[in-house]
Amino acid sequence: MNEVSHFMADQKYVSAFSHGREIVIDDSLKKLEQEFPGRFLKIHRNCLVATSYIEGLVRDNAGKSAICLREVEAALPVSRRHLPRVKKVLKTL
Repeated sequence: MNEVSHFMADQKYVSAFSHGREIVIDDSLKKLEQEFPGRFLKIHRNCLVATSYIEGLVRDNAGKSAICLREVEAALPVSRRHLPRVKKVLKTL
């Protein structure tokens, strides 16, 4: 799990992303979040990111927030619901 940058859920599937590769796994995001507390941070209802991969939080022109991860090209959107927790965790990193 040290090499996984993030998990993304889509319908009934969860994908693990590592070094530009995507692997479909059987676990739910909820189970992963419980199994690895503190290692992964929920940023959206469909996404967990590895805290060790976080480079920063950015805002676009529309005011929407996103997380930038090391080794991941696109910034991942942070939902308004999860933003306060994300900011709190980022202060401790």
